[in-house]
Amino acid sequence: MSKRNRKVFQDDHNDQSHVADDQLIISNFQSERKFKKLNSDKEILPDDVLYEILSFLRDDFRFIVMSCALVSKQWLNVVLERCKFLSLKCENELTLGGRFLQNIQSLNVNQYFNTFDCHVLEFMGSLNNLTIRSKIRNEGAKCIPQLKQLTNLNVEDNKIGNEGVKCFSELKHLTNFNIRNNKIMDEGAKYISQMSQLTCMNIGNNNIGEPGAEYISQMKQLTNLNIHGNRIGDKGARHISEMEGLTHLDIGYNNLGNLGSQYLSQMKKLTYLFIEGNRLDENGAKFVSELKQLTILCIGANGIGPNGARYITEMKQLTDLSIGGAKIGEEGARHLKTMNQLTNLNIGYNRLGSIGAKFISEMKQLTSLDIFYNNIEDEGAKHISELKNLRKLDIGRNNITDEGAKYVSQLNQLTHLSITYNNLSDEGAKYINTMTQLTKLDIGGNAISDDIEMIANF
Repeated sequence: MSKRNRKVFQDDHNDQSHVADDQLIISNFQSERKFKKLNSDKEILPDDVLYEILSFLRDDFRFIVMSCALVSKQWLNVVLERCKFLSLKCENELTLGGRFLQNIQSLNVNQYFNTFDCHVLEFMGSLNNLTIRSKIRNEGAKCIPQLKQLTNLNVEDNKIGNEGVKCFSELKHLTNFNIRNNKIMDEGAKYISQMSQLTCMNIGNNNIGEPGAEYISQMKQLTNLNIHGNRIGDKGARHISEMEGLTHLDIGYNNLGNLGSQYLSQMKKLTYLFIEGNRLDENGAKFVSELKQLTILCIGANGIGPNGARYITEMKQLTDLSIGGAKIGEEGARHLKTMNQLTNLNIGYNRLGSIGAKFISEMKQLTSLDIFYNNIEDEGAKHISELKNLRKLDIGRNNITDEGAKYVSQLNQLTHLSITYNNLSDEGAKYINTMTQLTKLDIGGNAISDDIEMIANF
């Protein structure tokens, strides 16, 4: 390949337009010869018709640029002048350049082993949706604010830090912002709090404490907040509870106790709450149960026990409940069986046993069940097989043998099944293989011969 073709970026004055990675090279040197042959071609279709055709291909950047744009000068002009909606996903080593950059509306960069050159963004005048995972750090982040029209920005996992965050406040049209896992502390949260137009933000897995939570709480316009995996504690929860416009909140793994859940119980607009991995006991569950408007609750990995489960049953509007690892036992399962409105239940890691499985089997309306690691054995599998509305089931790590697999195989309506790490042999795999309606199956971690497992895993 010539030095000219290896060049990282060359502007339009050189009449070289290419977008390249290890699979894609677009060069005007190759296409110019074709254009010369098509110079005298007459226009067969109106530009409006060509535009409609190209609109259906908006997600196939390579086909539009490498094929459609080479049909004729008319097609090329329509692509360049009117198709400002193109989407491009870039992985591995990437070289970008040329006049087609101005047509990219959505760019998704995943380069974990290389650093994306953010300077090329200045040529993407139509870009409004940007995702970059490439360790761009502070230096790369400074190139992003020139994209004044951005509405969606995902810079998750880029080691941006507090200084890199400062410049994002210039993005006045941004409404959806994901800056998860970027080594941001309270100072960075202060800069972010100035982004008053945001409605949805993920600032999870950073290093934000109670002062940072106070800054974030000033963003009254937010409706969706993910502050998962920080260290805000009960005092931080008090600040977050003042965000009266929130409908979706992920505050998991933040060292919240019962007091923190009491503060959150005042948030009457919440419909989704993820509060897993904190320090709630049954009293904390009682406070959470006061959120009568919730439809989705994730309260697992808290020691709420069977009494906490009893409080949760008072939430009659819940349709989705994740209560895995909450120490509820078979008594907690007995309480939960009364929740006739639930359709999705995650109750893994709760030591239910076969008796607890029997209680769960009375929830005939369930369509999705995760009962992983509960030692329900074959008797419990028999009970679960009575749930004829189930579409998705995870019954892994439950000491189920071939007999239990036979019961599971009777769930003819299942489309997704995970039955990993049980005690199945080839005979059990044969029962599972009769479930021809399955579209997803995981049967790993069982004593199945290679030939049978190849049939079972698809």
